[in-house]
Amino acid sequence: MTIKVYQGENALDDMLNDMLGIQLEGEALYRRLPPALFELLKPGDHYVSIQHIGDGFLIFGEIIESEYEEDREMMAQSPWLRLVRAWSEVYPPGELGHEFVSTLLPISNEAFEEAKARQWKVDPRLAADWSRARLAEVGLTPADLLAARGYHL
Repeated sequence: MTIKVYQGENALDDMLNDMLGIQLEGEALYRRLPPALFELLKPGDHYVSIQHIGDGFLIFGEIIESEYEEDREMMAQSPWLRLVRAWSEVYPPGELGHEFVSTLLPISNEAFEEAKARQWKVDPRLAADWSRARLAEVGLTPADLLAARGYHL
């Protein structure tokens, strides 16, 4: 894993430029995703995502809607983001945050409850099966999501 250290007089500007690049990349990818995916990523829906830190781990979450009007306005202006409550083996108590839609793999409510019962310790292959089944509900396959990212099988 590589960690970027920002130093010097332009450290803040460099960091903000990197963050803007990540946001622009997320926006562009959002526009290439199949529209049927968004049917599975609304408030109340559940997802799994992969965190690529160290050996990697899975994050399970629920897409939520904020009780605050200013948050709802911000999210409406940023459709490539979702407000979430997320849990993982690394941080079981969970936390609030936001995620790029392009990083979320939808899973059923039942799969989410099973992950919770396992204390978020789930084999990635099982999580992939859960997501594959959920995608099939709207006629999608993992290959459709990979194609949006520029990969072709």
